[in-house]
Amino acid sequence: MVRFPSTPTSGAVIRWGLTVIALAAAAASARAQAPGGFSMPAIVNHDATYQNAMKSREETLARLTPLTDAAMRAPAKGDWLMWRRTYDGQGFSPLAQIDRANAAKLTPAFTWSLAESPNEVTPVAHDGVLFVASGGRIEALDGATGAVLWRYVRPKISTAVAASATARSIALYENLVIAPTPDKHEIALDMKTGKVVWDQEIVPPGTSSRLAGGPIVAHGKVIQGVANCNDVKGGCWIVKLDARTGAQV
Repeated sequence: MVRFPSTPTSGAVIRWGLTVIALAAAAASARAQAPGGFSMPAIVNHDATYQNAMKSREETLARLTPLTDAAMRAPAKGDWLMWRRTYDGQGFSPLAQIDRANAAKLTPAFTWSLAESPNEVTPVAHDGVLFVASGGRIEALDGATGAVLWRYVRPKISTAVAASATARSIALYENLVIAPTPDKHEIALDMKTGKVVWDQEIVPPGTSSRLAGGPIVAHGKVIQGVANCNDVKGGCWIVKLDARTGAQV
């Protein structure tokens, strides 16, 4: 309800009153159209540069293909699917565009600042997209331009906890990006959207144990080790999860 003075003293008061009435009417209309509460209509950015960037982002993500067991065993030349690229740990890329003759001519294509952490992570690459983790944040970047395609930020953890967590590797499998978190869970994100597919606690609260090493995925199973188990009876352990559901195997 809007109250007006019994005798308006200026046009400004009347204009103010009309504005309030218009806003109240608009809010009431929006509530009628959106049960459960007021929601603002989507705002369309018609800037050409923005539209082109969004189109490029959508096209890059659309090119991502699910990774089968066969693709994990024999990755495409341009892919780097795990810590040392392949299960045998060779760390060798078969790409030949860069060699001894032109390596000295390399210049930066882009730079990107990661979230603060004692980072030791190896980015993984698939279909032209880089996936990297740091400080409770997992990001998908366009490998050619460095543009952010999506970002996942771990909720409900302090800045100090996020900044102190070591990340060494993340894993890819089918349409998932799989990684440990600073609060000692294992999570799987949709490769194209960054949305959480599953979230599994690995280390119960109240111990100093942590997930410093990254996961390896083989035959549809996620293998994750636990470190720093000085206050855990029996010492450290290794856990195996179903890659599609996160259920402990």
